[in-house]
Amino acid sequence: MFLKNKTSLVALCMLLILLLINCKGEMNQYTEIKKSDSQDIVSTTTSNTVQLEQGWDKKIQQKFWFTTQGSLIIRYDWFLWLEKENSTALFRNTKNINKYKYIPQGPSELNPDGLPIGFMKNKEKGVNYVGINCAACHTGQVKYGETTMIIDGAPAMADYQSFFQDLEKAMEKTVTDKSKFERFAVNVLGGDYNKDDEIVLRELFLKATEDLKTRNVLNETTNPYGFSRVDAFGQIFNMVTAHDLNIPENKEEPNAPVSYPFLWDTPQSNLVQWNGLLSNHGLGPIGRNVGEVLGVFGTLDIKPGVLYPASAKVANLGKLEKWMESLWSPKWPEKHIGVIDTEKANAGKIVYANNCVSCHATIERTNPDRRVIANMTPLKSIGTDPLMALNATHKASTGILEGEKITLVDDAVFGKTAYKAQILTNAVEGALFDHLLGTVEGLVISHLDIATSDFNAIATPSYKARPLNGIWATAPYLHNGSVPNIWELLKPEAERVNVFYVGSRELDPKNIGFETKESKDNFKYDTSIAGNYNTGHLYGTALTEKEKWDLVEYMKTL
Repeated sequence: MFLKNKTSLVALCMLLILLLINCKGEMNQYTEIKKSDSQDIVSTTTSNTVQLEQGWDKKIQQKFWFTTQGSLIIRYDWFLWLEKENSTALFRNTKNINKYKYIPQGPSELNPDGLPIGFMKNKEKGVNYVGINCAACHTGQVKYGETTMIIDGAPAMADYQSFFQDLEKAMEKTVTDKSKFERFAVNVLGGDYNKDDEIVLRELFLKATEDLKTRNVLNETTNPYGFSRVDAFGQIFNMVTAHDLNIPENKEEPNAPVSYPFLWDTPQSNLVQWNGLLSNHGLGPIGRNVGEVLGVFGTLDIKPGVLYPASAKVANLGKLEKWMESLWSPKWPEKHIGVIDTEKANAGKIVYANNCVSCHATIERTNPDRRVIANMTPLKSIGTDPLMALNATHKASTGILEGEKITLVDDAVFGKTAYKAQILTNAVEGALFDHLLGTVEGLVISHLDIATSDFNAIATPSYKARPLNGIWATAPYLHNGSVPNIWELLKPEAERVNVFYVGSRELDPKNIGFETKESKDNFKYDTSIAGNYNTGHLYGTALTEKEKWDLVEYMKTL
């Protein structure tokens, strides 16, 4: 073999991956925008919607919103015509989408059927499915008075859990309600369909309904997540270790919901996720994104060997990651939500330097060479709710993986049990290399330099601190969203609000958060529930009231 050492092999594989990620053709499942950049892409949300400068033009924004990543929820035409459970209104109608706090959009070249941000068509084995991508959970909407702002990369307010529970109910009702199914069949099949067509449709639809129910049962929780949170790791672990490995006893309640992290500066970070579990070097970014697809209705076939067929669109994941590299954090829009008090902010800058910057470094948001080094703080020091970090240390049965190599870079093999993170790493690597390298004859993939999980996060459960630029658009705070605003975070534990309501997109510019008033549409957040604790992060709680308000004002400038 002409390759003499590991270094040359790694270089060849990295080159191959870059070429495949940037190639055209069937991997590229979006259409290039031909309209002018001046196209108002958010006019369908509200006439008073404004776009903040974050480094993207409207072409990139549309691509990020509507590029498929391999998520296969249900067939696309089914989603278009599915009615709500107890109504003839379509499930995807704007009012219903707003109920779950996804962001409606009108038709555009990349979104011809006017799906919400982050929802799109995905073609798999000749069948069109509706799927979601990272934009669904990482595009924020902030309101102040009559003005609405779309914030790319900000946490969504979305209630992911309720959306899919209600989707299941709508599908079940369609199966059992004769008139509802007849309307559905006419729209999906056309008015002249025959009985055989209807039988096939019913069988396929019933199977999809059962599959969604199985998934929802697998990830059911005692306490609902509410808006702006999901236990992504818990659900991904369940899908891979219980569903894909077909070991039901590996199921664990995904009971540690966390806020959707903001995406700006993610490609520039050495570690990602709240617990720092995922490394961002080598093939880490692509591996991280493949893992994310597995948690949002991507498919995976784990079998003996090292290659696992999966639905993840690796080329498109590479493009999504590349676009994130040019995403900037949003600056406080003084024109729309109020002028920053310069005197207070300057005083607060000193407070920040003395109390915050050692963990939360300041960076130049537009510097293309910026690098973010995570500050990992152990649970015993940070004192915040431990559940998410501890859940990542759990093990599961390995089933058919027993005796197989854990990763492609060393000779260690699975025993009867393994850390769930190790099983996920194995699944991600198998999916990635089945897609990229499965047809490259003679390639010795056992020598590839792959980095997906940082197992220090298991040995020493910790949470990650990162720069706070753009923090004003990312409430509620702490990893689990247990503190509604910055002012509350600066209070001692005993003085923090124990119950508040999540779901409003109305900004509270004084305290830097969202309005938390009770309403029938908002979710009651109870901090007495495990996973919801608002304890810890006591830094700054001993400051004087003036120092705290100065600090709050300064944080608007980040």
